[in-house]
Amino acid sequence: MLSKVIFFFFALIAIVYEMWSIKNSKRLVELSEMIRKSTNDKKEVEPKPAYAVFIVCQALYCFWALVGLFSSQWVIFAILLLLGSLSFFGFTKTRVYIICDAIITLGLLVFMVINAFHLHIPLWSRLLDYFL
Repeated sequence: MLSKVIFFFFALIAIVYEMWSIKNSKRLVELSEMIRKSTNDKKEVEPKPAYAVFIVCQALYCFWALVGLFSSQWVIFAILLLLGSLSFFGFTKTRVYIICDAIITLGLLVFMVINAFHLHIPLWSRLLDYFL
């Protein structure tokens, strides 16, 4: 029971974060530009305290998604990690990309919570039935 409460707590934090990223997409673009400039120029860029909090939240979000791969909702967590890693494969962080990513992720997170607590749909077996 405690594990479900912890799961639900982190899911709510992730949902709030995704809603925040929709509202503050301009700040996220500025952050990605700041990180890109600091890695390209090899200069130390003075980060703002809000950006440090953002990076800590991103690290916790990533850790939660990696731990979620060992849960019954692992298919959704794998999709979330794939969506998060698209920026490493050449997608640039524009406002449109951030908003679309946040909306898709928000929908997946809400479905994951509803599925974990009410629907109990075995996603992996449904995917296997669909493709085989």
